[in-house]
Amino acid sequence: MSSERYKIVIDTNVLLSSIPKKSEYRWLIDKIVDDEIDVFITNDILMEYEEVLEKKANRIIKNLTIDFLLNAENVYKIFSYHKLNIMTTDPDDNKFIDCAYTSGADFIISHDKHFNILENIPFPRIKVISIEDFKKLFS
Repeated sequence: MSSERYKIVIDTNVLLSSIPKKSEYRWLIDKIVDDEIDVFITNDILMEYEEVLEKKANRIIKNLTIDFLLNAENVYKIFSYHKLNIMTTDPDDNKFIDCAYTSGADFIISHDKHFNILENIPFPRIKVISIEDFKKLFS
């Protein structure tokens, strides 16, 4: 079991899939609640989370999730002054890259294949891993 404290940025779909109590990915939310990992968000990321939760979850879940993210001591809301514009295939995902770069995050947790472009870019070095691979770091 890893004793390292990871700094992460969570893609919206990963967050969404980890919220349900019976989800196989619920462990990610539990790690955040248990203060075992640090999460970084920006206003743009928070707005996307809220927008997607508004469409895909009920108002109570949306409000609880957003309130938790805004109040948890290990969730850091930062201002990302970098606009790297690396992601051309899905420019909306640049906010996650910018946040990861600004915060010095260890990983972006995502299933989005658009992020594979980062494997071929020497700078900035931003690692993207799936939630399954992230879980392996704790076992």
